[in-house]
Amino acid sequence: MSNVREEYRSEKNGEKKSKFMKAVLIGALTGAAVSLFDKNTRKTVIANGKDGWMCMKDLIQNPTTVLEQVQETSSGFRSTFEKISNDVSFISKRVEEMKNIPTQVANVVMETKEAFSSEVMPTTVDDKGSEKHNPLN
Repeated sequence: MSNVREEYRSEKNGEKKSKFMKAVLIGALTGAAVSLFDKNTRKTVIANGKDGWMCMKDLIQNPTTVLEQVQETSSGFRSTFEKISNDVSFISKRVEEMKNIPTQVANVVMETKEAFSSEVMPTTVDDKGSEKHNPLN
């Protein structure tokens, strides 16, 4: 097993280096070169390269513009985060209030029930001698 390890390692300045990353890089470059055989891929790579180069030139010539854009974006993120945080806080407060509402409603219903059941409705006697409940008196 140690012989296999030694085959895939090289020594440079007394350190053992892995050849794996070198092989991966060579494979990636080979794959990229093969993919450039297609004309559409070549055109796309060239167009993207030109766009990237122009963007880099703009960055080098106007670094303050890029810095301002980054600051604007970060302040936008910050304000959005603050708004979301405030909304979450507001909603959580309302949820806590809503948790108490069923208890309050039940208390009001019980008090109303007690008020109506303890209240005696006035009665009147009609000319036939029968009693009638008169809720308006």
